[in-house]
Amino acid sequence: MLATVGDRTLAEDLVAEAFARAWGVVEQGQPPPAPQAWVVRTAYNTHVSWWRCGSSSTSTPRPRPACWTSRRAP
Repeated sequence: MLATVGDRTLAEDLVAEAFARAWGVVEQGQPPPAPQAWVVRTAYNTHVSWWRCGSSSTSTPRPRPACWTSRRAP
């Protein structure tokens, strides 16, 4: 993720979010067939969603845009 986003703090946040989502999926009894790939792809998709919702720069991490947090499942 660090190579993709270029900012260590943002990369760490994205990976933490991906692991949190993975944990939720595993708790529901639906483990992904390729967990490592699933976590990486989830982190990447989270970054894309964050970027689409209004982040103009990844060099200055900002709070998540409201449009991103409002679409998340509880």
